[in-house]
Amino acid sequence: MSRCRRFMWFILLLCVNTVSCQAVVEGFIGDSVLLPCVYTEKDPQPEKVNVYWRDRDDNILLDIISGTHNMKTQNEKFRGRVISPPDLNRKGNFSVALQNVLEDDTGLYECHIPEAGVEQRVQLTVTGVFACS
Repeated sequence: MSRCRRFMWFILLLCVNTVSCQAVVEGFIGDSVLLPCVYTEKDPQPEKVNVYWRDRDDNILLDIISGTHNMKTQNEKFRGRVISPPDLNRKGNFSVALQNVLEDDTGLYECHIPEAGVEQRVQLTVTGVFACS
């Protein structure tokens, strides 16, 4: 993979407390971005919580129900573009990688874990195509 095609992202986390965080992510058209959502508590256990990822229009990126990814409810604009490894989910990392980023993907994303009272927001800004110098 060339240096130009590597995943490019910038993440700034602003945590108010353990249950509410704001992240700022910058991505480039055609690349991939990481939208962070990490749950570090042991009760309830990560494999028993439900996680709901939504975009600014309340479209479903991914639902994780008791450790199982529910792809049937995923909005068609995200199908085949969202990755969240189950082995990381079991450790409380519910971050998602959004592949083949489009300019229209710009906006606010939310990760909700209701059982734990966790809500993490990610502001994604998508700019032009990354150019090598």
